[in-house]
Amino acid sequence: MFNFLKTKEIGVFPFLTYKIQPSRITEPLTFYNRSLYFAKALEKRASVIGSVNYTAHRGEDVDEETQRLLSDPNEFLSTDDFWDLAQKYYDLHGVYYIWKEPTAGMNGSKIKQLQLLDPTKMEMKFDNDGNLSHFRWDNKNNYELDEIIFEHRPDPKDPRKPMTILNDGAKDVLRTEIELREYQRKIARSGGRINGVFSFDTEKGLSRQQIKDLKEAYKRQIKDANASEEGQTPFFLGGKANYLDLNRSPQEIQYLESQKAVLEEISAITGVPKTILSTFDDIKYSNAEEARKTFLSETIKPLVRKREATLNQYLAPEGVIIEAEDIIPEDIDKLLKTLETANSISAMTINEKREELGLEPIDNGDEILVPMNLIPYKNDQYKDEQST
Repeated sequence: MFNFLKTKEIGVFPFLTYKIQPSRITEPLTFYNRSLYFAKALEKRASVIGSVNYTAHRGEDVDEETQRLLSDPNEFLSTDDFWDLAQKYYDLHGVYYIWKEPTAGMNGSKIKQLQLLDPTKMEMKFDNDGNLSHFRWDNKNNYELDEIIFEHRPDPKDPRKPMTILNDGAKDVLRTEIELREYQRKIARSGGRINGVFSFDTEKGLSRQQIKDLKEAYKRQIKDANASEEGQTPFFLGGKANYLDLNRSPQEIQYLESQKAVLEEISAITGVPKTILSTFDDIKYSNAEEARKTFLSETIKPLVRKREATLNQYLAPEGVIIEAEDIIPEDIDKLLKTLETANSISAMTINEKREELGLEPIDNGDEILVPMNLIPYKNDQYKDEQST
């Protein structure tokens, strides 16, 4: 049995915990581990794509062997986890590799199970003509083309190389988010920030007791302010005293407000709407529902269709077609309006309407019914009526 627990390169998604300066982060996986919004967006993309079901057909029948691999890739990962991880590899590294592990003693003619490989250790090798010839694993093992299922996002500079979802601009956005969170963490760890300072004009300065008395007086007056109806009260001091306001500067306020802009940009990078990445109380249900539909149709569906094509190219035997389920939910309101309009203008047969509703056809249902008070329009008859 294949030992997954001791083989790091198979189906592994490590989480980094070491401290690193945001400005020095370059690796996509480190961004994933340090950026809350980015990680959440990739989790959402991967979980939706991982839940998509695929069916292998040979003619009108299900191809049992191929369906087994699609529904139960291996004994270590569930189906959803397997394709979830494949999508994370694809987003972070621009490629995923799946080894078609052969059944022992079958000379590779039958696939036992599918194994995800760590893409950071796999390299595509090309011949002198620029054609893909084989795969090289960790500079040690070679895989033939028919042993690997792979899908990659081509780099515009060199289409043979995979490209992560993160370009340089996206990395700058994530570094900003990480810096913002580092700032907030430091403020929380320090117990807050100094908003202002009282200074006293004295030649000898204040004694320890005087400072202690002033602190106690300040606490009492703050307590009185909290208890008052106005919620505020003046702070009375004896002698000459000045107050220096150390509230946030406009630059600091702008820095903190930029977190909202970061969310906008990560949404644009990943194609995951803000309403999915964060909770907004003032978002209407209709707007959130439209955002979800847009996410499925504009972001998820193209990725699913590409994976469907990959599986048909590298996994499906001759004569077998692999199809992904339709992930776009049917718009019931739109369907009902269409049927209502079609009915009002007598544009559909009974069976056509039943088909749209998912119902079986009926006998004598292939004719269009029209109201009895409607007659065909005849141009000559209309002219005669007008002349009289």
